[in-house]
Amino acid sequence: MTGGKAFTERQWIMSKTEFLKALQQDLALDQELTGTETLDEIGWDSMSSLSFVALSDSKLGLQISGDQLAGCKTVNDLLAIIGSKLD
Repeated sequence: MTGGKAFTERQWIMSKTEFLKALQQDLALDQELTGTETLDEIGWDSMSSLSFVALSDSKLGLQISGDQLAGCKTVNDLLAIIGSKLD
């Protein structure tokens, strides 16, 4: 404790809308993401995967593996991976 205040752990929770908006910006998409889009529709590639992994780590404190991403076909599939951190 410093100065009488206890250190509090960072809260790693954000809304689905906030995360989708952050993902949209990171992927430089013109369209607003709703979750129903297929990854093919949004031009998902290996750089997109890296952006998702980095965003999940920086915004939610989650470590995502390639194996977790392998079966994803839609944006909602991606959201299912991080679901416990969305409110």
